Amino acid sequence: MELRDFKEYMEERLDKEKFENKLRISIEEKNREIEEGHRVKDKNIPTVIKQNWDHMIKFQYDLIRKTLLKENKENDYEEWKRFISENELVEQTNSSFSEY
Repeated sequence: MELRDFKEYMEERLDKEKFENKLRISIEEKNREIEEGHRVKDKNIPTVIKQNWDHMIKFQYDLIRKTLLKENKENDYEEWKRFISENELVEQTNSSFSEY
């Protein structure tokens, strides 16, 4: 599975709104704690959220690919789906968006 396919597959299943809300709250809280010159500007928050989303997807992709590579199954789309399902990655990831 290519990164593009993985991203599409996960984005269809993950709750991006919860992710965005959690990260926005986190950024706003950190902004209150640090000096003004080092804060994330309000206009930049959507960019930071998108970058974090893309990084999270890429990080998951790399971990799964590394695991499936050991079994020579990194190109098998069905193996990717099986791995994601068996390890409850969608459920665990969505759950992490809610924990705050």
